[in-house]
Amino acid sequence: MSSSVKFNSFDDRYVHTTEQPTIVAVSSDIAKKKIALIFGAIVVVGVIATVGVILGVVILKKDDNRGNPPDASINDAVDGKWTYWDSWSDCSVTCNTGTQRRTRTCTSPPPMYGGISCVGISLETRQCATWNCPDCARICPDGGNISPNCEICECVSSTIIGTVNDRTNFSVAEVDIFLSYRPWSPIATTNVRGRYTVSNICFNSTSVFVKKGGFSTQNVTPRRLNNTHWEANFEIRKLEKPWISRKPVSKIRFVGLSATFCCQANGFPMPQDFQWFKDDSILAGRGTDGNLLFNSVKKSDIGTYFCKVTTEAGSVSSERVTLDVRDASVDTCNPEPTTKEENLPNGCFYNDNGDRKSVIDVGHCPNTKCITNTLIDNGTCEDWWPNHCCDVSQMQSIEVECDGGFTYLITKVVSCKCRENEMSTIINGMAYGIRNSSRVPFNRGEVMVDGELKGITSATGYFSVTISGEVSRVVLNLRNDRSGQLLDTTRVIDVAFGTTTSIDIHVPLKPEPKTFNTRLGFDIPLGTEKGQPSTTSLSIAEDSIIDGDGNAFEGTANARVHFVDTRNLDDLNEMYGELRFTDEEGNAVDLETFGMVQLSVEDTTGSPLYVNGKIKMSLDPTSFNLSNTGENLHLYSLDINTGKWVDRGLMSYNSSSGSSRKRRSSGGNIEGVIADSIPIIDQTEIVNNIVQVRNTRLVSSININTDRPLIYRRITEYRNVISRDTVTRDDACFVRVKAYSDFTFRNPEYGVRITAATKTKNGGPFRGRMSLVTSANNNGILCLPIFCNSEVYLMAEKGRTYYAGDRHILPPQAVSVNIANGTQIRLDSDYNNYLNGEGPVFVYQRRSKCIAESTFIFQFAPLLKEGIRDSLSGDSIHNQLNSWYTEPANSPFRRTCFMKVKVDSIDHSLEATGVSMMDHTSNIYVGRFKAPLIWDETTNNRREKAACVEFRCPGRLIDGTTTINDVATLLRVQILSQEGHFCNITNVAAGLNIVRFPGPLGEGFQFRADPNDNYGSGMGVYIRTFPFYAAEATCRTGLDSPNLSPIMKPNVNPAVEFQCIGI
Repeated sequence: MSSSVKFNSFDDRYVHTTEQPTIVAVSSDIAKKKIALIFGAIVVVGVIATVGVILGVVILKKDDNRGNPPDASINDAVDGKWTYWDSWSDCSVTCNTGTQRRTRTCTSPPPMYGGISCVGISLETRQCATWNCPDCARICPDGGNISPNCEICECVSSTIIGTVNDRTNFSVAEVDIFLSYRPWSPIATTNVRGRYTVSNICFNSTSVFVKKGGFSTQNVTPRRLNNTHWEANFEIRKLEKPWISRKPVSKIRFVGLSATFCCQANGFPMPQDFQWFKDDSILAGRGTDGNLLFNSVKKSDIGTYFCKVTTEAGSVSSERVTLDVRDASVDTCNPEPTTKEENLPNGCFYNDNGDRKSVIDVGHCPNTKCITNTLIDNGTCEDWWPNHCCDVSQMQSIEVECDGGFTYLITKVVSCKCRENEMSTIINGMAYGIRNSSRVPFNRGEVMVDGELKGITSATGYFSVTISGEVSRVVLNLRNDRSGQLLDTTRVIDVAFGTTTSIDIHVPLKPEPKTFNTRLGFDIPLGTEKGQPSTTSLSIAEDSIIDGDGNAFEGTANARVHFVDTRNLDDLNEMYGELRFTDEEGNAVDLETFGMVQLSVEDTTGSPLYVNGKIKMSLDPTSFNLSNTGENLHLYSLDINTGKWVDRGLMSYNSSSGSSRKRRSSGGNIEGVIADSIPIIDQTEIVNNIVQVRNTRLVSSININTDRPLIYRRITEYRNVISRDTVTRDDACFVRVKAYSDFTFRNPEYGVRITAATKTKNGGPFRGRMSLVTSANNNGILCLPIFCNSEVYLMAEKGRTYYAGDRHILPPQAVSVNIANGTQIRLDSDYNNYLNGEGPVFVYQRRSKCIAESTFIFQFAPLLKEGIRDSLSGDSIHNQLNSWYTEPANSPFRRTCFMKVKVDSIDHSLEATGVSMMDHTSNIYVGRFKAPLIWDETTNNRREKAACVEFRCPGRLIDGTTTINDVATLLRVQILSQEGHFCNITNVAAGLNIVRFPGPLGEGFQFRADPNDNYGSGMGVYIRTFPFYAAEATCRTGLDSPNLSPIMKPNVNPAVEFQCIGI
């Protein structure tokens, strides 16, 4: 058999084999592989008293690395990576302290093509069986006798009873009870009610302890009830996988300065010891308290760093941050601006030494972090000084002349420098569900960011939150939709520091209830809502429902089930969290989804009920092309603190026919069961609006509901296995994509969210969905992880502006097509079509080529552009006569002013240009705002468009320390076009005074904004103290209320109306 390269996930690893990999169901043993079901807790707070369960399945597939390497001519250097640790060996002795060993190898992958080998140890040892051996000379209490095997003191008339509960008094089943002197074998196990009874053992002069996987242990001295009976009750706590609560932030320093990286983590038990890594190599002995100190940085300290913490509950690693070290200088910015070309409108030009030119390089200072030589570190975790970024140092004003005498100034960047910047990281969002093609807003619900309450959605589902610190990713939880129509949801949002990220969040509708008898349990087939055959079923065991006090509930109950069906692209928009989990080494690994289920149970009055018994998920393997052996499925739970999934249990293949109500393939199903109790966290876990919730649910008395997500996914890990079969997995690839500011494809656009959804060919289900945001890194190029040999859909958006691609740079053999009016690209990711090595689809080994400037790429540009403000002083200067704003961005007194202009035209290149001058002395030129014409995206009417032209608000002028009040603003507006159109004014809002001016480009007008007049929506002039995007939304909708949908409504309260015809 010829050599071939096999990929199974988005993880930065690969599998090479000369054979087809096999899947074997195993536990954690080295020669075995895992099948697991995912169980989880999504915590929701709200008036709606429902208790949720989300179920899911993950495939954990592990393949050999044996076989000859692929052709080195197409591969970059591959550094070696460790495999996961093998399971611990059996203890060398059964008592009196022995040794266990475990090993790992540098084969996942091995170093290839000049790559470096792994750093670290390949063998670990630990003590085991630390208890004493059985003592036949043990003296038993009066009336007791040593057992024949010398392990137990037997008392014929003695009995012990007890219960094991969690911290909120819910019973815990299947907990093992041990004698303190006999820890190797339990004397009893709790039943489904958390109770146990043991007889004929002596309990005076000894203690007992409990143990269950995933829970803390507790040691108790039995209490004598009478001459024959004893009692020992226990309260145990669920182990909580650690999570990073304080993330390190990137630093930039001059040689010789100090720097500090800080890392903190929460969980149970509380993390204590930290490890730090530089470029994936451990920094032994440094930063064990969480703080990594550099007293005097050197160029050799440049690199990528992260922290890692491990407890008995698991491991977690922080996001990677960088330390950049520069030679001493005034600041760390490049004074030379980068190129940024701008096309002038038709009929407009500037004079370049006698040449009339229509394209101008206005220059650009990259918005990157920087420092000056006056900023000295004082040992704080975050830099103590305000944000500093590379910004404009010097600008040059260039006059643009248009036919008909209309002129305006363009500012050209001459030089850059590091300066204090008022940048804020903001998320603007619209949260809603979809019912019958109409939006159902997430009405006045709570917006939680990284566990902190940040705001409340409006009645229309709009929210705007400011993100603290320098972060690239946040976990956003939406809770408690007041209308009761929508479920709570968890999303992970990528953000770019100092930018505004606008998102739409599709929230699942609250399902209709399904009534069942709790004494009998129920089965529900999933995936039938759209007339498709069921792929999955969910069942709850009989007598497994309890109320909030932990008492058995018997009778009629309602179950609400929401299913994310991977056969439908729209369903992927409602996925919970992100498609990643944290592996046993604390690293984030991508997953392939098979679907998600969210379940809530309530009584007939709507009061919450809880599942405290077996929950079974059954998956038809034929629906997903899985083998009949089960292909190693894991059950995971969603951790709402991190948005990632946590391993929770095991699934297996069941070939029996089972209940006729269940969805079954002809050969059987893959089934997973959650059988442990569902703990409830204590109210004291919520302090100052900070919810530190692990895989638990919340007490109903504080109106916090529980959702337990389970998700079907396949993942890839790499560990040696002992058998093989003919199952073939697909490969890991990357697709190269870039977003631009317009369809000239000259200037990259940052903050654009590009999504790749991968689907099985020939009508199979979707397998994964990944979104990334463009930034200044890599010049805006994104390399999105996808599956090779699949059908891939690419989409791009920024805020609620969709991007389209009509001019990609592709090799002739590439297979792709633009769909959905160009807003989606459907491509065949078979990398055999891209063997030229130039992309835009790359196999994993060529990832660095994807990031570099390769020949081929998929390109997106906005269908509707954002407005551009071009002010002489920039946005950060507030004390000059020509300042656009007189207050900083975070000031509650900062005002933003817009005028709404409507245009009737078939020309889509039109833009409204507004020039602002202050009516003081000789009219002070402030700047211009170039506003695109936008149509109502909810209709098919593309002729009627409108623009919200921002202008400098009237009022104060500041000249250094001198303030001049009550100054009017003069706004001159002209409709300009790339295609050449003639525009005339057809209507002016009642009561609005303007002065028209004619010209060869058509009519324009001048408006004098009085500082003592607020005008209002009736005149189409909007003077607001809202943040920019909220103020612009009031202009677009034509209404006075903030926090509204930003969809443009051209016919609602425009100030001036134009009609434009071609010349």
